[in-house]
Amino acid sequence: PYVEAFILLSVTVFTQLQGGTLFEKRAYCSPLLIATCYATWRGGKGPGVASLIGGAAAAWYFLAPPRFSFRVDEPADVVSIALFRLVGVAIVLFGEAHRRQRRIVLEREAELKSAYAKLE
Repeated sequence: PYVEAFILLSVTVFTQLQGGTLFEKRAYCSPLLIATCYATWRGGKGPGVASLIGGAAAAWYFLAPPRFSFRVDEPADVVSIALFRLVGVAIVLFGEAHRRQRRIVLEREAELKSAYAKLE
C-alpha cells in the first residue's frame, strides 16, 4: 500500500504539472486527496498518513506558487495546504474507523457462523 500510494501521488503531481492552469490557483491540493483516500482504504492508517505527508510536501514544493520552492508568497497558499492536511486527517481517521468496524463485523459474523454450525 505504501508503494501504491507513492505511485498514485507521483502520477497525480506529474499530471497536474502537465495539465497547465486547470488547478493552478488554489485547488492544486485537491486531487492529491485521492491518493490519501486510496492509501487509507487499501492499507489503513500508516499508508494514509504517509500519503498525506507526502502529498502535503509535494503540493507545497511542486504545485504551490512559486513552483519548485518551499517559499510561500501568499497566505492563501498556507491556508490551502493547511486545509488539505485537515481534510486528509479526517479521511484517515474516518477510513481507519471504518476498517476497524468492518473487522469487528467480520469477526462477529465468523462467530455467528461457528455458533450456527454447532447448532446443526
